[in-house]
Amino acid sequence: MNPQNPTHADPLVEQLRILNEAAQNLERQWSLTEDDGNHPIVMSNKYPFDESFDEIAAAISEWYQATANYQSIENTDLQTQRT
Repeated sequence: MNPQNPTHADPLVEQLRILNEAAQNLERQWSLTEDDGNHPIVMSNKYPFDESFDEIAAAISEWYQATANYQSIENTDLQTQRT
């Protein structure tokens, strides 16, 4: 996505969209990596979450979808009130 042409007019929702996309890409790439425990992402011992990353990515996706749906409903309500 071109930063000059965001998907969402609200900058916070746009950043959440970007976070969701990045989380999905990281989860996808991580699932393709051999799980032998010797990768720097594991060896650094700084994984900041209690949950597995696929659970984190799913939660971020749900958060983004709920936000996007809420924003869509809110915009529809505003347009209805204006007419």
